[in-house]
This record gives sequence, C-alpha cells and structure tokens, in this order.
Amino acid sequence: MFTDLILKGQISSLLLAYVLIVILVTVMFRSLLVGLIGSVPVAVTAVINFGVMGLAGIPLSTTTALVSSIAIGIGVDYAIHFNERYRDFARSVKDRLAVGKLTMKHTGRAILFNAVVVIAGFLVLQFSVFPANRALRALVSLNMFTSFIGTVTIMYLLLFLSGRYFKSRNNTTSTIAGGAS
Repeated sequence: MFTDLILKGQISSLLLAYVLIVILVTVMFRSLLVGLIGSVPVAVTAVINFGVMGLAGIPLSTTTALVSSIAIGIGVDYAIHFNERYRDFARSVKDRLAVGKLTMKHTGRAILFNAVVVIAGFLVLQFSVFPANRALRALVSLNMFTSFIGTVTIMYLLLFLSGRYFKSRNNTTSTIAGGAS
C-alpha cells in the first residue's frame, strides 16, 4: 500500500517535472525544439534509473524515490550548460563540427569533471552500514554517469542533426548531416 502511494506520487511528480523542464528550457532558449531536446537527458536517466532498479530488485522506497529528483536536477543542469555553450559557439563559428568540438572541449569537459567528483563523493556511501545509503550511492552514481553520457551523446547528436542554431546559415556540414540549413 505504502509502496503504491510512493509509486503513484513518483510517476506524477516525474511527469510534472518533465513537462516543467520542457517549458523552462523552451522559454530559456526560445524554442520548443530545444526544450524537447534539452529534456532528453532527464528522460533517458529516469528510464535507465527505474530499469536498473527493476533489474537489480531494488524496491521503490522513500530513499530510492529521492534519487529520481536528484537525477532530474542533474540532468537538466547538464543539458542547460551544454546547450548554452553550444548556442554561444554556434553564433560565432559556422561549422557544426567545430561547434561540437569546442562545446565538448569546454562544457563537455566541465560536465565530465563535475560528474566524476560527485560520483566519487557518493561512492563514500559504499562504506555505510545502512543498506539504503549504499543503494542511494549506487543509484546517484548511475544517474550522474547517465546524465553526463545522455547530454554529451544523445542531446548533442540531436542538437547537431536539428541544425537549430544554424538555420539561417549555409554550411556544408548541415547538408552532410542530412538536413538542409
């Protein structure tokens, strides 16, 4: 009964948070397309988190339910930082590949360092005598890693293929990628 309440509340909270993220990122970047693309790391992380919990037999509890809230915050933060830098570089660099490389070199690297530091901090919970803390450690670490990977791979690929910040430009990379500028 209690688990059912947690699950119902978690599902509705996640859906509401997802919608709010799409709205927030849409308003920030003035584009529904970018809002949807920016929400991808959050969605991927949530799906993987609950999939791993199911496969590993980790029950939904108040502790594990908190993890998805942490994951949402992490995922949207990474997405916004990456997207912001990608857009900034796209304003001054005409080649999509060069923009991707610059964004990865600067923001991708910073996101990687952040993920590694936070994962290392949560790994300390491995030595906790409380099983819930160890589950929290594993899930937060997984979510940090998943959010990082989702941002620098899937979200980046979607930005690249959409050509959102290159619509008014004529460059050869956009036609190679399969979309017209």
